[in-house]
Amino acid sequence: MAHLPAADVARPTGLSREFVLQHVELGQCLFVGRLEQSGGAVFVEGLQADHVLELFDIPFTLNQHGSDTLEQPSSNPARLGILKAGVPVVLGRQPYADALKALRRRSDELQCPRWEVGRQLEVVSPAPLRAPAERPDAPVGWRFGLRTPAGDYPALFTPMLGRHQLDNLAAAVGAVEMCARLEGLSLRRQRVAECLREFRMPARLELLQRSPAVLLDVAHTVESTDALLAALQTHFPGRPVRVVFGCSSSKDARGMLARFKGRCVTFTATQADMSRAMPVDETLQAARDVQVAAPEHLKAVADSREAAQDAIEGAAPGDVVCITGSFFTAGEILGERMKGEGGNG
Repeated sequence: MAHLPAADVARPTGLSREFVLQHVELGQCLFVGRLEQSGGAVFVEGLQADHVLELFDIPFTLNQHGSDTLEQPSSNPARLGILKAGVPVVLGRQPYADALKALRRRSDELQCPRWEVGRQLEVVSPAPLRAPAERPDAPVGWRFGLRTPAGDYPALFTPMLGRHQLDNLAAAVGAVEMCARLEGLSLRRQRVAECLREFRMPARLELLQRSPAVLLDVAHTVESTDALLAALQTHFPGRPVRVVFGCSSSKDARGMLARFKGRCVTFTATQADMSRAMPVDETLQAARDVQVAAPEHLKAVADSREAAQDAIEGAAPGDVVCITGSFFTAGEILGERMKGEGGNG
């Protein structure tokens, strides 16, 4: 991840601001954080808060804590307890109408300053960059603009894949601007474009190589699998897809696998080296049951790293190898890659 200085701090001492940022990949998860300044350093508490703070020209330390979730159609006040009186909130694009109403109602009751993706934070003129079968090495990503309460950001680029990632970036920029506005920080807006251009998220539709294309994604729900498939269609249209899939036993494997039916030319079941992993033979049987691909194109390779390597070696230069199903599967692939690069990631 690139940590690029992108703002000046107008007030060098006394910074203290708690904030809430909704993680918008699925529109479900809320993260809470607090910015504290002490001795020239800003300490951030909150999951993925470093994604926001790298836009400020100040050193920081990240302390990770747990997150709460809001699941549609819940409007249970206990599930909304992460919202706190007067604490600013940035809402990502919320696919569930009942959940969005509950979030708005509760934040109004608590008098939380609120910005929303799709309202105060708008993605403007998104244009995907594609690498189709006839141009497999073409650049991929998005050209787009952002409109925020602080003004417009025209002519932006991100290498991140999937339309939902633009909403994620809009929420992150919105959180930065909200913190800057409320705490008197001077944001160097001209550096935002540079940060977005260099920003990466490991295993979030991460393109590991180009020929064949190898895509690593932590999709582990039906909804995130839909987002993955939409990104494949958007950025790699018409290219054969070879899927390597291993999920946790608690997940809706059949629901996810059904989404791949007719969308892949080969399917390899695998499993992460952990007790919660779904056994590879069960994953393979589920793939057979939902007819993910022709029977002769289904196989099982128990070790996830060997499964990925087998799929890559069997792929043509224009194919796309998609490795997905679990954070744990993705972690093993990334760990193997880092080992091969001497541990430098």
